[in-house]
Amino acid sequence: MKPQFFNVTLEKCDYENVIPENMVRLIASGEVFFFRQENFPDCQQVLRKLESGDQLKIGAHRLKDGTYWLHWLHHATKGYLESNKNYVFKFSMLCSFVIGMMVVFSGVWVHYLNISSKNNDFSDVIFMAFVTILMLAGFLFHC
Repeated sequence: MKPQFFNVTLEKCDYENVIPENMVRLIASGEVFFFRQENFPDCQQVLRKLESGDQLKIGAHRLKDGTYWLHWLHHATKGYLESNKNYVFKFSMLCSFVIGMMVVFSGVWVHYLNISSKNNDFSDVIFMAFVTILMLAGFLFHC
C-alpha cells in the first residue's frame, strides 16, 4: 500500500498496557494508527507531551483491516516521531541464505549430472535424496 499523509486532530493516545506489548494506538480524526515503540527512538517523551485536541501531521499506510501503520508523526511544538532506520542483522538470516544457496547450487549440479548421464532414473533419486538431506540439515542445524 502507498503511504498516505494526514492532517489530523488527536483524540486518544494509548501507549501503556496495549496488547501486544510495546504497541501504540493513536486515534485521530476518527482514524486509528498503530506503531511499535521500539521502531521510534524517544517516543515515550513525545507521546507524554501529546494531548487530546493537538493537531498532528502523520505519514502512514493503510492496513487490510482499515487501520493505519504509522511511519512518522509531527507536531509543531511538541516534537516528532521518525522511524528508526537501523535494520538489525541476524546471524540466522545468513544461515538461511547459505542453506538456500546450497540447495540451489546442488540442484543445478545434480541437474547437470542428470543431463550428462544416461541413467536418468537413478540420478533423480540421488537428487531428491540429496535435496531432502540438505533441507533436513537446514532445519535441524538452523542458527
